[in-house]
Amino acid sequence: MPEKTILLVEDNADERSIYATVLRHHGYRVLETWNGEDAIRIARQSHPDLVVLDIRLPSISGLTVSQVLRSSRVTSGIPILAISAAAPDPDVLEEVGC
Repeated sequence: MPEKTILLVEDNADERSIYATVLRHHGYRVLETWNGEDAIRIARQSHPDLVVLDIRLPSISGLTVSQVLRSSRVTSGIPILAISAAAPDPDVLEEVGC
């Protein structure tokens, strides 16, 4: 079975490292970035099997990243798992496709 790829988008380097280590330990290929602009570019280029997306990112929010990915034919089918230290409104998450 081919290795599954996860795009991990988390601005906190320590948290990103922990998540990436655990995911790799379970056999996933992990692409990492700390910002929304790179997340959009990487998702378009690499078409990962899953995006794990922090909602609170510098410059553009994870919610905006989700909206951009959902609106693109190339990335609209990629599942997005939203993560955040603060609990965002579940209705907002559903609205943007998380």
